[in-house]
Amino acid sequence: MSDAAIIPFKGRPPQPPLEIELKFQFEPGAAGALEAALAVLGGASQAKTLISAYYDDADESLRRAAFTLRVREVGGGFVQTIKCAAEGALFSRGEWETATPDRAPDIAAARHTPLAKVLDKAGPLRPAFASGIERLERTIAYGGGEIEIALDKGEVEADGGRRAPVCQLELELKHGDPDLLFRLARTLMVQVPLHLSFETKAGLGYALLSPPPASVKGERPQVRAGMTAGQAFQTVARAALRQIVANAHIVRTRRSPEALHQLRVGLRRLRTAMTLFKSVVTDARSEAVKAELKWLAGQLDEVRDTDVFTAETYRPGLEALGAADGVAALGKRLKQAQTRGYDHALKALKSRRGSDVALLAAEWIETGEWRARAEAAQAVGGFAEEILNRLDGKMTKGGAKLARMAAEDRHRVRITVKKLRYGLEFFEGLYSAKRARRFVDSLRAFQDTLGELNDIAVARRTAAGLAIAAPAPQVGFAAGLVAGLRAAGEAGALDRAATQYRALKVVKRPW
Repeated sequence: MSDAAIIPFKGRPPQPPLEIELKFQFEPGAAGALEAALAVLGGASQAKTLISAYYDDADESLRRAAFTLRVREVGGGFVQTIKCAAEGALFSRGEWETATPDRAPDIAAARHTPLAKVLDKAGPLRPAFASGIERLERTIAYGGGEIEIALDKGEVEADGGRRAPVCQLELELKHGDPDLLFRLARTLMVQVPLHLSFETKAGLGYALLSPPPASVKGERPQVRAGMTAGQAFQTVARAALRQIVANAHIVRTRRSPEALHQLRVGLRRLRTAMTLFKSVVTDARSEAVKAELKWLAGQLDEVRDTDVFTAETYRPGLEALGAADGVAALGKRLKQAQTRGYDHALKALKSRRGSDVALLAAEWIETGEWRARAEAAQAVGGFAEEILNRLDGKMTKGGAKLARMAAEDRHRVRITVKKLRYGLEFFEGLYSAKRARRFVDSLRAFQDTLGELNDIAVARRTAAGLAIAAPAPQVGFAAGLVAGLRAAGEAGALDRAATQYRALKVVKRPW
């Protein structure tokens, strides 16, 4: 983040100098309050205008390799900065800087960094996008350490006039314990609404080059042999947290059912990881973190159930029934319920408590006492096998009785299948990719069918609730009709589930 630390290139550095920082997004209207809160912390402030150009080739080879190359105008001169995301890390990146004579990238200097391997295969570099930022910067002594603070306002611009606003707060650790960053962030969040973000200015620029995503799916955790159980948990938890933060931002920006679904998936994956790694990560803060993740997920349940009922029960029913009495009125009723549900979800996400969930989880993942537990040092291989065997046995036992189970019991089997699938996806890097994928695909198909059965049960409950609260009898009657049409597929889904269960029993386990 600092423009003053210029690192000369005199051969390839054995390890990248790392910057450790937290990033936050804030609303434009909060800038004044944030400036006032920062002024209280002391330290001399310095205003800067930062004009930067970002470079890549036509295929975005640098982006795909997790590198960025930026040339920034600083005090009448130019500085080239190369950054690389540290694999699996949330808050640290490799960074190499050197002075350049003009805005053009210095390819010769870049070849003395790890970017050289990418440049060997990349096409000619060209400007990809640019940014203009007004930065208010200060460095403060804090808790025995030193933190550099940058408040950035401006925009990123790509060809064709496409722009994205920048309202970011960056806290970079210059020296001291990383938990100082979290302490300072929490102090500021009491005074100004801040949302944890992993989006860089380069990320905002690249986002302008393609249509905005409806959602962000979770990345595959890179757990490998040789890791400890603690390292594996951090790898899994960081991937889930990135999914949570990215989709929470989309939902705060626009009402996207896909992003809301992926937000819930990310919350569920992190909670599942905490459950599967319970013997490793239990400490004084773990239950509080899990409770907050569960609270936030609960704030999204109502609107998600309405979204699912609308998409998978009402719309097929509308197509089949046409303008039957009450069906159109039911649609209006569902639209109202969706609006209320999204209003509730947004209120939770924008609240102080909602914003603090991601920071609380991140702080615990990175600095929690659990990291010093003896269990965290055990090899991941045997630990993973024990978890997968236990879940597999539980699934095998429960799946044998599906046809005779009540809906609630089938739902519990579904949860076990989901945990087994997540667990194998967490540890997939330890096993044969082909065998792991085959088993994951089989689990996903079984889980989807069990999910269909659960959705039918939820549709019945939702229809009953709509009927009770309906302002007119025909609305309740229509709710019952569309739920009945959906329930007609229950017998077929049960047959599919039984077939998929039998197929799963004979698939060779990857572990």
